[in-house]
Amino acid sequence: MATETMVDHGDGTGTRTVYDDDGNVTSTEAVKGLPIPPEPSARERLDALPDEKLARLVDLLEDDTKAAALVDVVEKEATQPRSVSR
Repeated sequence: MATETMVDHGDGTGTRTVYDDDGNVTSTEAVKGLPIPPEPSARERLDALPDEKLARLVDLLEDDTKAAALVDVVEKEATQPRSVSR
């Protein structure tokens, strides 16, 4: 029984690879027309940061200019409607 894998490149394209029973590649195919995921919001990106990067961000906030720029981004995000995943 053949096995198939699909790699989504996130840009609307992908690669489908078919393997035989021994795990050898029997074919590959470029795939087009896949959905392109939306860019993550600033909040989603912030939520995904590991703790050490959050600590670095806090350090950067001690610089008033950088802190003001971040506040601008956060305020802009807060005014945009949020989508709900279902």
